[in-house]
Amino acid sequence: MRIILQHQMTRDYVDRGGGWTWKQGRARKFASGLEAIAFCFAARIPNMQLVCAYRDLKRNFLVPVTDSTCL
Repeated sequence: MRIILQHQMTRDYVDRGGGWTWKQGRARKFASGLEAIAFCFAARIPNMQLVCAYRDLKRNFLVPVTDSTCL
């Protein structure tokens, strides 16, 4: 399983350099969900969701992390 972050509106992913990418394969991988959530709050990025991505796409799931009002 890969833990990555996706913007809820644009569907872009946080990339390895801290920018954005539309390719899931180039998204930054986080060691844990807690690390990904901390990144969102530290960077003050609204409208983010945690993506738990598996090889079997049917197992993938999303967890909303931040919205436009929580930061």
